[in-house]
Amino acid sequence: GTPLVEFELSHGAQNFEFAPLRPRALLKARIAMFVSDSRDDLQRVAAPAEVTIYEVITTGAGLALQTQKRVTAQVASGQMADLRWSPTGTAVLAHCTTEVDESGKSYYGGSKLLLVSHDGAFQKDLTEVDETISHGTAVQAVAWNPVRDEFILIRGFQPAQVTLWSWDAKAQRVTLAKVLLEKAHRNTIRFNLFGSLVCIAGFGNLAGEVDFFGRLDDDKDKCDYGRVSSCTANCTVSAEWAPDGRHLLTAVLFPRMRVDNGISVWRALTGEKVDESPVEELYEVQWRPEPPSSLRFLDVALAEVERATKGLASRISTQGPEKKKQAYRPPKARGAEQSSMVAAMMRGEVAAPDADERRGRRPWQPRPRDNEDPAASPGDRPWQP
Repeated sequence: GTPLVEFELSHGAQNFEFAPLRPRALLKARIAMFVSDSRDDLQRVAAPAEVTIYEVITTGAGLALQTQKRVTAQVASGQMADLRWSPTGTAVLAHCTTEVDESGKSYYGGSKLLLVSHDGAFQKDLTEVDETISHGTAVQAVAWNPVRDEFILIRGFQPAQVTLWSWDAKAQRVTLAKVLLEKAHRNTIRFNLFGSLVCIAGFGNLAGEVDFFGRLDDDKDKCDYGRVSSCTANCTVSAEWAPDGRHLLTAVLFPRMRVDNGISVWRALTGEKVDESPVEELYEVQWRPEPPSSLRFLDVALAEVERATKGLASRISTQGPEKKKQAYRPPKARGAEQSSMVAAMMRGEVAAPDADERRGRRPWQPRPRDNEDPAASPGDRPWQP
């Protein structure tokens, strides 16, 4: 068939994403497109990557469709990108990645996170080192709240920093609302359908630690979350919220994991495991979806979130802070008041002597035997087997 509209690009688009907008009188659609960088034969960047926002509008008496370029934002380097629109369609997050980190800081490639407003009036690189983060700019994960213009970002090398951000379309600014976790091994973000609870976890090659956070205020102008529970889901490959927004399904899938396949269901407000089913070889698992117009399940009330937050704080205060894990020591060294100086230096408990101190020591001299003259030179001493 004949295409409705055509787009002019420098070269092929690697990815695109429609904004969640309902068609209006003139504006029919809003699209974000990502064009990867161009490279020479030595894989050096010849032209930067681009994130372009187009609008499809109607013009003329015949209401013909026409594309209009609103903004083009350049990224120094980017071969792939994940585009995520805000729920209101007023801003897009472009998570751009490269297969090789040109700075040499990461073995897994480089990443950039760019926030661009739909009209181009605001652009911000959220991976720039600033007063909020200084230990690395790698992006582990990012996700919008499905019903509010706020998102959670996990950035920095592991252990990473988990932050909550708020986007104000009218004021054209993005604000750091709260640091949820200062340093934690996390790389996964999952919001429930209502946007009231969120799972922040470390899956894949991490230990499977899970924290559940809940929204503490229903006001659009306020952005605050509190931790309601924690648990550990080892070897998790897949995680998905139930339609009720209160339970999370985690699964160990084949062939990523060839042993211990199965599913587990967790109650988010308490962090307890309510069901577990082992499967010999599990390839995929999903909840049965609910129709968008379904009123079968209601959102989690703010009172429930506040009660769970206070309960977790009370348990932590009663049990005390979690003890910091100590470095492994062999059984012979456990319980000893003093260990060898070499072992202490290897564990980093004692500083190694500097070069000046080592040079100031007297050179080693052999001890004379009982029947030898201490004043005799080594050449004058008789040979003994």
